Amino acid sequence: MPTPIEVARQHLAEMPQQVFDLWIAHIVTVNGWPFQTIDTPTTGNFTRYFCGLTLLEVSKLQWKLNRLTFAPELLHPVDSDNVSKLFFYHHFGLNPGIEVASDSKARFDRCLSYIEQRSEFPAPVVLMRSGDKFSILDGHHRFAAYWAALTKSKIDGLHFSMDSWIADAR
Repeated sequence: MPTPIEVARQHLAEMPQQVFDLWIAHIVTVNGWPFQTIDTPTTGNFTRYFCGLTLLEVSKLQWKLNRLTFAPELLHPVDSDNVSKLFFYHHFGLNPGIEVASDSKARFDRCLSYIEQRSEFPAPVVLMRSGDKFSILDGHHRFAAYWAALTKSKIDGLHFSMDSWIADAR
């Protein structure tokens, strides 16, 4: 019998392996994989994880690895708000008002250390084009750590570029 990760990989066979590893594998490890077929309706947390898309729509996304120069105004307002909440929570200890994973602080600290030492993200972020903005599918902690590094003047924010997997609907 295939594992939940194997079933998810079969459903998302066209997704680049790195995108699957960064975005989907952790979700499946924590939440399981509730989809029996590619047409199974998306419910619960998966609606949020998939930004309102169905599994079938996610399976049809086209992916491209790009190098983006970061600007906060590129993020969808919801994602910008969530990144800000993570930043204020981990950098200043303020209540984020959002659900935070038990390993959130460790992930933030690892990302911050990496960004301060190398002036780049430890792994590409996974984004989906949403009009003229980007929704973050995976990378909230990397963005929050980036903002923390900026406040500590550890990186040059005006010239910070990052590898980004960007999804577009077919």
